[in-house]
Amino acid sequence: MAGEIVPPENHSAADTLDNDGSTVQKAQFSDRVLIRSILSGGAKLAGQKVRISGWVKTGRQQGKGKFAFLEVNDGSCPANLQVMVDSSLYDLSRLVATGTCVTVDGVLKIPPEGKGMKQSIELSVESVIDVGTVDPTTYPLPKTKISAVARIRNALAFATHSFFQEHGFLYIHTPIITTSDCEGAGEMFQVTTLINHTERVEQDLIDNSPPTEADVEAERLIVKERGEAVARLKAAKASKEEITASVAQLTIAKASLAHVEERSRFKPGLPKKDGKIDYSNDFFGRQAFLTVSGQLQVETYACALSSVYTFGPTFRAENSHTSRHLAEFWMVEPEIAFADIHDDMNCAEAYVKYMCNWLIKNCSDDMDFMDKNVDGDARKG
Repeated sequence: MAGEIVPPENHSAADTLDNDGSTVQKAQFSDRVLIRSILSGGAKLAGQKVRISGWVKTGRQQGKGKFAFLEVNDGSCPANLQVMVDSSLYDLSRLVATGTCVTVDGVLKIPPEGKGMKQSIELSVESVIDVGTVDPTTYPLPKTKISAVARIRNALAFATHSFFQEHGFLYIHTPIITTSDCEGAGEMFQVTTLINHTERVEQDLIDNSPPTEADVEAERLIVKERGEAVARLKAAKASKEEITASVAQLTIAKASLAHVEERSRFKPGLPKKDGKIDYSNDFFGRQAFLTVSGQLQVETYACALSSVYTFGPTFRAENSHTSRHLAEFWMVEPEIAFADIHDDMNCAEAYVKYMCNWLIKNCSDDMDFMDKNVDGDARKG
């Protein structure tokens, strides 16, 4: 498409290399180095001292317990960094369990030839800074690299905003809780506080019997008597202290009466009016739902701002519990004023191309993983 915007490289300062790539940079807001940065630099980083943090994916003791090899991942990329720890530095039995969290300082070295290493660099630990142990029998953590899905989704969300911002769209925050059905786009999840209120009322009725009419009349009599007492004191021009004390007793009596009258109206079950649930006592005073679409809101904004979009969670209470019907998902909804169907088609096509290019440029390793382990056609087309 003419004038198509190509997505920029998505590199952060946390995982770039200095100058010729021979020096690693620390992650922003941390004194550690991202494993992705180390693996990207490879053998050129040999001799550099670094601190890494991450989780042990696999671990094994070697040399009759004299040292251990750990495969550590910090979530910055699919690949792990091999870390070698000597037994003189730490109890190796506490390090090798899958899921163990570690922070270590060490020197990057080129692995000896003939080790069958897939990586051109490994870390030889000089000191163990911190260890968060995990009991593998209680918490059997999987070794599956599901983080690839999270990184791809993160990249697509970022790219979505980049695409629309670069094309002059304004991002609109549409409400998640709404009273509109948005043209009947799907079954809706209802949001209500009535159920919690009803449960509290029913439990209260179980724990404390509701007051009878006689109880209510007794409270009313007390209020009447204390009101008359205040009137008598005022008529007798009693001291300010006496009147204040009597008024305080009257206030307490009125509060007690209000509480008793309220409890006398308690009934089990949801409140109803004319045979239907009465939502006037609900949080919003009417029925409310989780949104199925932000379309209605962005259409309104488009009538003043021309090109707008919303990108956020939507909810569908479809009675189909399969992988084809998600109860919650994120949806992109652009609205363009002064445009026709061809303009809409061009926008949709440009968006899809932009997303694909973004993945190829910024998520190559994760796409390779998906191609190998999930969908063999992930990179075709």
